[in-house]
Amino acid sequence: FALLHQESCGAVAIVEMLFRTSLLALVGHSADASSRRQLTMWNTKERCHMCRLDFESQIHAVRMNHRRVVVLLQHKIHIFELRTMKSLHVIDRVLPPSVDPGLCWLCASSDFGYLATPLVLTERGCAGLTTGLGGGSPRPGFSSIHSSRSLSPGSISADHEDMQSTPVRAPDDADCDLVLSKLGLVTVVDTYTLKLVGTVLAHRSPVQSLCLNPTGQLLATASVRGTVIRLFGLPTMD
Repeated sequence: FALLHQESCGAVAIVEMLFRTSLLALVGHSADASSRRQLTMWNTKERCHMCRLDFESQIHAVRMNHRRVVVLLQHKIHIFELRTMKSLHVIDRVLPPSVDPGLCWLCASSDFGYLATPLVLTERGCAGLTTGLGGGSPRPGFSSIHSSRSLSPGSISADHEDMQSTPVRAPDDADCDLVLSKLGLVTVVDTYTLKLVGTVLAHRSPVQSLCLNPTGQLLATASVRGTVIRLFGLPTMD
C-alpha cells in the first residue's frame, strides 16, 4: 500500500469519490450537528472546495456518477446535476425503521442513471416522478399491487411507459402501512429522465443489501435474513 494523497479538510463522516477523478463529496463530522447536514464538493487537484450545500437534516449517504449527485436524507432523496449542482428533483420517501437510510446504489452507466433504494414513495414523491415535472397524479391504492400469489417476491412491477398506473404507495391506512414497513420493497428511479422505473417486492422481510451491475441491466437484492439473493432484470423488473 502507498499513500497517494492526503488532505487537511477537517473531521469527515462520509467520503465519496467520483470514480478515479479529483472530485470528492464530503460530509463533516464534528461536535457541531450542522456539519452532518452540510455537503462539500472538494477538488483534490486544486485543494479547495467547489461548493457547499446545506440540508434540513442529517446526510446519510452521497452517490455520484458522471452526470448526477444523489444525497440521501432520512425522509428525502435529493438529485442534482453534477456539472452545475443544480437541484433537479426531491423525492419524499417512507423508510421501514429497520432499513439503513443510506442504503442505495447509483448506476455508473452513462446511458442509464438508475438509482435503486428500499423505499416507499409518498404521494408527493410519486407525483413528481410520474411526470418528471413535479405535476400531480392520482395515488394508486394498495389493491393495485398485483401478484400471482399473495404478495409473492418479484410480483410488483411497473410499466416503464405508463407511470400513472405504477403501484408505489398504499393509501393512508394503518394496516397497509404496517404491512409495507415489513416488506422488502425496492424502488428504481432513472435520475437522468426523472422517471420512475418501477417498484418490486424483492423479499418478504426488509432489504439489507442491494446493487446494480455497471451497465444497469441487473439488480441484486438481499434481505435482513441474509439467506437469499435475488436478481431482477431492468427496466422490466422481472
